[in-house]
Amino acid sequence: MYDDVLLATDGSDTASKAVMQGFEIAAKFNASVHILCIGAHAEQANGETSVIDAADSAETIIQTAKQKGRDFDVGVQLAVRTGRPHQEILTYADQQGIDLLVLGTQGRTGLRKLVLGSVATSVVREATQPVLTVSKNVTNVRSTFHEFLIPTSGRPGTAAAITHGIELSAAYSARVHAVYVVDDTISRAPAYLDTVREFGREATNAVAVQSASTGVGTMRQILRGDPATKIQEYIGSHGVDLVVMGTERRTGVDRLVLGSVTERVLASAPVPVLTVRAHET
Repeated sequence: MYDDVLLATDGSDTASKAVMQGFEIAAKFNASVHILCIGAHAEQANGETSVIDAADSAETIIQTAKQKGRDFDVGVQLAVRTGRPHQEILTYADQQGIDLLVLGTQGRTGLRKLVLGSVATSVVREATQPVLTVSKNVTNVRSTFHEFLIPTSGRPGTAAAITHGIELSAAYSARVHAVYVVDDTISRAPAYLDTVREFGREATNAVAVQSASTGVGTMRQILRGDPATKIQEYIGSHGVDLVVMGTERRTGVDRLVLGSVTERVLASAPVPVLTVRAHET
């Protein structure tokens, strides 16, 4: 599924965990690894902009990456970029034909430090490639995955994420959890809840049918409550080790809109979250 995996890092603890997770995935698919060290521009008190000197940190990251490449027996390409972090990541990914981006959701802050963190949201919003994010709450780097959670809204924008998630679960011989959350924060009227619950059954059944066609087992679940909260609870109660979610563009809006549910989940999930952008029509 993946031939070239981009690991963007600033050397922070969360980014380092993301790098390790990226190496595990690259090794699984015998993919080449691209390590991109990201520096940033700092605005001085006088309003002028200067480049943060990240040479020492970058050198440490590079040497560590070379060793990890040997440990995992994968090819490693190294690059250092200084500028607007999310734009440098996106540009590199497009130029190098990257098919999976991996990064942490919390990076270093402060003068003379590399910066990566808030840019994760921007990358997820704008990247055309799948993006795997690792939050500060992820404690373990996984050598494999067994339980995939694919939340579905039944909207066309989730189709690409569902297909990608099922294909990836098949590669890992994992099980898919197809989950639909009835959002009762909108309304608790019985007619509304019944209608939405039936829509959820149809949506999760569609995931199960698609999974079965590839030999992937599926659990279906209809939940009720705040979607982001229920997804987080489900992760913990069902041993989920990877979440796959979709992002999409809204009609008439040029910038990709990252739904509040997806954004909340990827910011604090205790497991990696893979976001997949909807196919544009």
